Amino acid sequence: MSWVVAFAREMTQRAPIERALRESEARVRALFSAFPDMILELSLDGRIIHMVPPKDFEKTMPADYFIGKQISEVFNEGTAAQTTFAMQRAIESNQTNIFEFETIMGGKLLMMEARLVANASNTVLMMIRDITQRKWIEKEREDLISELEIKNEESETLRRSLANIVGTFEFIDIIERILVEIKRVIPYDTASVWRVEGNQQYIITGIDLPPEIEIPGTVLVVNENNSAYPLIMGTLPYVLSNDVQAELKDFQAPHDYVQSWLAIPLKTRGNIIGLIALDGKNRDQFTEHQAELAVTFGNQVAIALDNARLFSELQNELEERRKLIAELEIKNAEAETLRESVAIVAATLEKSEAIDRILEQLERVVPFDSASVQLINGNMLEIVSMRGFDFSLNEADNRFELNEDEPAYPVIRGDAPYVLYDDIQIPIPAFREFPHQRIHAWMAVPLRVKGQIIGIIALDGYQVGQFSERDAQLAVTYANQVAIALENARLFSDLQTELSLRKKLILELENKNAELERFTYTVSHDLKSPLFTIRGFLGYLEQDAVSGNQMRLKSDIQRITDATDKMQRLLNELLELSRVGRLKNESTYFSFAELASEASELVQGRIMERGIAVHIDPNLPEVYGDRPRLMEVLQNLLDNAAKFMGDQKEPYIEIGRDGDEDGKPIFYVRDNGMGIPAEHFERVFGLFNKLDPKTDGTGIGLALVKRIIEVNGGRIWVQSEVGKGSTFFFTLPTSSAARPDSVI
Repeated sequence: MSWVVAFAREMTQRAPIERALRESEARVRALFSAFPDMILELSLDGRIIHMVPPKDFEKTMPADYFIGKQISEVFNEGTAAQTTFAMQRAIESNQTNIFEFETIMGGKLLMMEARLVANASNTVLMMIRDITQRKWIEKEREDLISELEIKNEESETLRRSLANIVGTFEFIDIIERILVEIKRVIPYDTASVWRVEGNQQYIITGIDLPPEIEIPGTVLVVNENNSAYPLIMGTLPYVLSNDVQAELKDFQAPHDYVQSWLAIPLKTRGNIIGLIALDGKNRDQFTEHQAELAVTFGNQVAIALDNARLFSELQNELEERRKLIAELEIKNAEAETLRESVAIVAATLEKSEAIDRILEQLERVVPFDSASVQLINGNMLEIVSMRGFDFSLNEADNRFELNEDEPAYPVIRGDAPYVLYDDIQIPIPAFREFPHQRIHAWMAVPLRVKGQIIGIIALDGYQVGQFSERDAQLAVTYANQVAIALENARLFSDLQTELSLRKKLILELENKNAELERFTYTVSHDLKSPLFTIRGFLGYLEQDAVSGNQMRLKSDIQRITDATDKMQRLLNELLELSRVGRLKNESTYFSFAELASEASELVQGRIMERGIAVHIDPNLPEVYGDRPRLMEVLQNLLDNAAKFMGDQKEPYIEIGRDGDEDGKPIFYVRDNGMGIPAEHFERVFGLFNKLDPKTDGTGIGLALVKRIIEVNGGRIWVQSEVGKGSTFFFTLPTSSAARPDSVI
């Protein structure tokens, strides 16, 4: 009987314990069912003996599918090996072992985290969690922090540079500090700083330059052959080449080591006073961002050089810039790229450059493989620029007829905001043939100006479905701004042409009015002299006739004859001067050395009379112009040089060349004669301006010379010193393109 009582007591005691266990198990199961992780219980041989699917995945990942399988059947080879190793470590150390692995689920690559811990029943619990979003957030945070650190370093470097610069007024010291600070943010190999004066470029200082480059002493000519020419002329904000030896022809020895080159201007108060050149020994060493940063740096530094007191204002500007950068960091990357791209294109007023930049900048926001800009011309679409392929040698391949078979036809008609194909080869069989067979995804967006469609941008993708609707919307927004930029470029070009023509017309009118005024004054003045002589001696003739003085009568008649001869010469030379520019001979190419020799022969009498030695440079270039008129120029200059030689014991005349000006050779005629006072340098080219009234001639010769030179597209000037001779310099074009036609 006692055992019955004991059994009843035991059963009474076990009931609450079992109830508590059932409640605990229910709580554990509820906890597991709400747990976001997948839980596997693994045997020591790698078999799954139990599995709890993650919350909301009970149907898609049923436990029955996993239980009983080996881990090698569930995971790929690499993940299975990691799991086996982690199990051993967890059992040996009795600690949680963690590893990460990648897997593909639903066509997406996911990053997973596995935690393994030894279980008391000689099994291992494996908890698997999807950490894809966490990893993406961590990477985005790291990228943002890295970018902020770079921008902070750039801003701090600029601030520190300016602080150092305003601490000294020594020009060379400032320049050297500039180069040191720039290298903190732009990694160059060698660098130089240049001063620009007129058409000369002088080196000031440099860092790590080859010994062949003398400092000071190296001087470059500023012309179109100079790679910095667009920068110095103000047509480009900077010059950047990442393939120098192929793109820049003036980089020969000792510059042949340069593979990348970046030049930025030093500008103060709107004037470019010099430039900073950064050299790289490797191709693609500099980026557009570094170029923009260098321009900003150079602008601020140039201002500091001009006026150190602006330091405080520059500090405020840097602070505002840092705030702006902080604001821009939180904006959408695509929107930022789009704004930058549109700003770059909109700033380009030259049509061909604007079109090229369309594709370059559009690639930053829409990932295409090849693209083209096509403008409407009549009933044809013509490719004017492309990226990712070359123009076809067959012109017909670069033009497309506008009809319903053209895939962009709905856009051109205005029936659709854009055309987007995931695989254009399906509806358009022509895209299955060469040279379009690689293209699958295709998009066309309109270029619209003032409501009128002027063309399209066509984007090609080599993968099916490469473009999204978002890409198309971005391209449309971008293209609208680009079309405006193209129209601005056209309007600017038309305006520049009209302004240039008007300016040229006004200048020529002013010159001709001034010349007419001088002509009227000098003619009325100089023609009066022989008229007064004639009228005076006519009175004497009457007296001589009455008195019967034949000797005096003949003398007076001779003086009247001389006065009329002088008037005739004046009128003939004035007529000749008026014909220059109106009556032209056909312009030709000819050797200037041969022209000089012929002119010397024509005045040989006066040259031999004075015993003058004449030297003509045999290497003078060919020129383009009115040969007979230019012969008159040399005859006149040689005759004047001989006429005003003075009492020089060893007289000589030299004809040669002294460099170039604006792409035209500078010629000279030099003598060692009497010379011309400096105050008469301009006066000698005027009408009837004879410095020595005792010499023969009318004083029109040099005016005629000046007129002929200018009509042929050149200019003339004189340098002289009394007693040491004179040098007449003049320029002449070497081609028809360098000789502007008069608009009057």
